[in-house]
Amino acid sequence: MDPRRLLPVLLALCAVAVVTTLGVRVGLPWWQGRDGGSTPPSGGLSDARVVLAAWDDRRAAAWASGDAGALEALYAAGVPAGRADVAALEQYRARGFVVVGITSQVTAFRVVKETDARVVVEVTDRVVGARAVAGEASTPLPRSRPVARRITLVQTHGTWVVSAVKRLDGGP
Repeated sequence: MDPRRLLPVLLALCAVAVVTTLGVRVGLPWWQGRDGGSTPPSGGLSDARVVLAAWDDRRAAAWASGDAGALEALYAAGVPAGRADVAALEQYRARGFVVVGITSQVTAFRVVKETDARVVVEVTDRVVGARAVAGEASTPLPRSRPVARRITLVQTHGTWVVSAVKRLDGGP
């Protein structure tokens, strides 16, 4: 199958993708291990970016391993963007592909609200660098168009999950 036909699915990937710049230590709260401390940092732009980057790293790992359960766990129950993300992953997996290298190119980022348990940001980004891989074959996927969204993450049992995604340009 021509991977370019999968562009609509790639656009769904972009639904919640944000900056991927930091690694995640599995099993630890997002803030633990950043600087060796065990206290979450006080508020600010960089902290919201850390939350989003850590979330995005876990999302990219779920896509790269084809793990729909891990991807679903990144979203609060019933979030439409989460359902679309999992459905897109399952479509790739049904065709024998995993998607690696999912990276977001952020062109705008604004913190709307940030507390210890909730982060709301407005992000304009697009997916770049993704490749569909099946065995030894690897095909670059097209870049998505930039999309502006308001993303809400909440902390549940020490883990940040996306609880809402709203396009700011009125699209789906």
